Amino acid sequence: MNVKIKIVSLLTVVLSWHLFASSPFTVLPCSVEFPKSVKNIPQICIYYGGERFPCEVDQEGKRACFTLPIDKACTTFFFLIADTLSFESENNTIQYLKVDTDQSYKFYQMELVRAPKKRYRLPSQKGKPEKEIKDRWMIVKRDLKSDGRIPDDAIIVLLDADYVQTVREDKGFELPTIVIKDNVLEVAGSEQKLQDKAIELLLSSLDYGPLHVNAKIHTKQEQKTIMVAMSGM
Repeated sequence: MNVKIKIVSLLTVVLSWHLFASSPFTVLPCSVEFPKSVKNIPQICIYYGGERFPCEVDQEGKRACFTLPIDKACTTFFFLIADTLSFESENNTIQYLKVDTDQSYKFYQMELVRAPKKRYRLPSQKGKPEKEIKDRWMIVKRDLKSDGRIPDDAIIVLLDADYVQTVREDKGFELPTIVIKDNVLEVAGSEQKLQDKAIELLLSSLDYGPLHVNAKIHTKQEQKTIMVAMSGM
């Protein structure tokens, strides 16, 4: 007796992903770029919005990288780069963080200029292809106010300001890159002294523990699942 066997294969592929659901936040990457002369990229402490954010070291790319949850409506940001922070207090209550007047620091204001959603071509440009207009950053180096107060929404980078050459615009969807001087080993004294300074700053960051907490997840996420069924004979 012939038995016809029907083979039915059912392949179920479950694709799941997390979507931002009604979240006012987005995540922006940023990095601190070191010269190739630095063999071991040190860990760097980053503070933002009263929270401390972890930093991932890319030894091959010579970068210390981090990501920050940013309000989608925000277009103005600040980098405050210093290796020592102080605070102003009143009646045993901390009023604000500051940099002492004798302390070296670098302070940058960064404005994200959004590209227009609609692109227009001037009459004189008829027949020519439209140029793609992208988001860009306007970066200005500034001084803190006379009292040394750090803006509450500043991104604080715990790093010797003398190591920093500049802040450079990169891709529009990334925060600008902090560029370390090519002669940073000369400025620090040696590779070992650069590493020692990084360890010193990591330890000193513990003093700011009461002022900062570990980063939390700000975004509310919704998990959705798609069931894909495939059948055959």
